[in-house]
Amino acid sequence: MAGERSSFYDEVIRELSIEEGTLETSLNASDNITTSLIQTGILTDSAKLFNELLKGDEIREVNMHWYFPIEEDAAEEDFEQVYHIIMDEETAASVNWEEFEVEDFEDIADYFWEHEIFRSE
Repeated sequence: MAGERSSFYDEVIRELSIEEGTLETSLNASDNITTSLIQTGILTDSAKLFNELLKGDEIREVNMHWYFPIEEDAAEEDFEQVYHIIMDEETAASVNWEEFEVEDFEDIADYFWEHEIFRSE
């Protein structure tokens, strides 16, 4: 993801910091054909990241914020937070990532919030 660009030609990684074992990250989501596909893309990328980032010893918790422009023709400053998901290493270790369904994030994450635009999907 580092150096990659979203479909809006913005860097995928907005901010990234590690403090006392907690990775704080803000990411730009990519656009897709439908709201449902945008949602699935964000959650699929989140699952991959949690699985990889929480395998080692350095990171004990990931605090992930996803941003996306809610309004058409939005500039980067108009991006709104659409997801906030927190997972620690203990929770990640309990997940069978090979069989994980992204619809289960709300039930297994230590904290899960999604923007109302995805609630109707």
